[in-house]
Amino acid sequence: MELNEIADYNFETALSILETESISSEEKKKIEKDGLKVALEGINRIRERSKELISELKSLNEKTFGDFQIVINDFSSNLFKLNNTEELSKQRINLAKQKAKEEFNEQVSNVKTGITNVIPIVISKSKSLYHLILTKVFKLSESIGLSSKAKEATEEILDYIVETEKQISKLPIVYQRLFKNQPVEEDRFFIGRKQELQVINKAYLNWIKNKFSPAVIVSEKGAGASSLTNMAKKQIEKTYQVIHVKLSINIYQPDIFLQLISEKLGLEPVSNFEELIKSINSLASKKVIIIENIEALFLRTVNGFEVLKMFFQMLSLTNKKIFWIATCNKYAWDYLDKVLSIEDYFAYHVEFEKFSDTEIKDIIMKRHNMSGYKLNFLPSKADLENKQFKKLNEEQKKNFLRNEFFEELNEISQSNVGLAQLFWLRSITSLSNNQINISSLSNIDFSFLKSISKAKVFSLYALLIHDGLTIEQHAKVFNISTDESKLLLYTMHDDGEIVLKDNIYRVNFLLYVHTIKLLKVQNILH
Repeated sequence: MELNEIADYNFETALSILETESISSEEKKKIEKDGLKVALEGINRIRERSKELISELKSLNEKTFGDFQIVINDFSSNLFKLNNTEELSKQRINLAKQKAKEEFNEQVSNVKTGITNVIPIVISKSKSLYHLILTKVFKLSESIGLSSKAKEATEEILDYIVETEKQISKLPIVYQRLFKNQPVEEDRFFIGRKQELQVINKAYLNWIKNKFSPAVIVSEKGAGASSLTNMAKKQIEKTYQVIHVKLSINIYQPDIFLQLISEKLGLEPVSNFEELIKSINSLASKKVIIIENIEALFLRTVNGFEVLKMFFQMLSLTNKKIFWIATCNKYAWDYLDKVLSIEDYFAYHVEFEKFSDTEIKDIIMKRHNMSGYKLNFLPSKADLENKQFKKLNEEQKKNFLRNEFFEELNEISQSNVGLAQLFWLRSITSLSNNQINISSLSNIDFSFLKSISKAKVFSLYALLIHDGLTIEQHAKVFNISTDESKLLLYTMHDDGEIVLKDNIYRVNFLLYVHTIKLLKVQNILH
């Protein structure tokens, strides 16, 4: 099964390269060469993996039959011994000894468990005290001019971003494509979130029964909300037409919103909200609308919530004709719930549960296995100095390093699939002989955002809850001139804290998890 998926994905990647449009004959030759190279590399990895599988099967056969023969011989020998009464007495004594030993071990284990439970609490409290003292020392040194952390932070941020992009760009095309940060559209990549999908299905079934059933998916950026809507869409579109709207720009003007909905539903242009509702309810057939990123329907200014309020009314007034599924940024949702009690407007709420370490491992390994590359987890300096680690055999060391890595990965990414994939790529140190080497995540320092200015911090928060702003929108939110907004956003862009695409500034996804932690430390997020 694994070999089949390796072949399928590698050839699919090669074909996607060959289908790239070229202008000149030279470009065409290069495209053909690159496509052929990817296909041949895939074939070679399949051949190597086939050889390994054959060798493993032979070894397994020999070991299985060898072990089986030993067990049968041993069992036969013991049966003969049990005929001897003296031997039976010995067996009873041995059993009594074993029972006593087990009782003693159980008592020792209970003591160890007690100690083990106490130690983490002591360590946790020590760490908290250490960080509290460190924070106070840092603030004091900054206030009296002894710290130049702001400059150092900027340099560290840029170094981190450049190094990450550099490492990712060196990876094979197949591997980059496998871990590209984009919504899942194929069932083979959709792992977990079955429970969340069931909630959407329940809402859909109730809507068919004419019950009020608008559903909303609340999650962090990159956590998989778009993937979930794609899977829901695949199921629903077998029965009803599904209109999928992905809001990539901020729409807080009522006329633009009315125009957008009318166009998506194929309706005649309308001049006001009442006309649109009447047109929707006059539709010949029921439809389903998935609208992603409803945080784009407001601007945190006076009168900046009109479109969002209009949208909430629409949910209620068109429920019999439209099954609405919406997605919202978790931090925008928290803000809007405090301001508008947004939760009351949806009958079903899907909030993502955290993935277990095993689920994160399955998500990453599913993609990795399709590449055909072998994998090697490298020990950190702490691992190499660990006495218990040194005592393990090679197989135990591999399992220990693998489990340790995915535990750290889930902790750092906070169960965010997009971030987990990004940090996975960031942790790749080298690739040789069809083997990818993965370094420990404990080697990466994530503390470099802690000393940026207050103006930057509040701008990061605004960009986070709106999922991006233009210069003009930023100026409106903070009630400052466009020149002031330009100066601040240009600086943040130059420092690598935010990125620019289609005139919209967004939090750099490479720094997403660090930004969340920074805003929580400063009590801006709760």
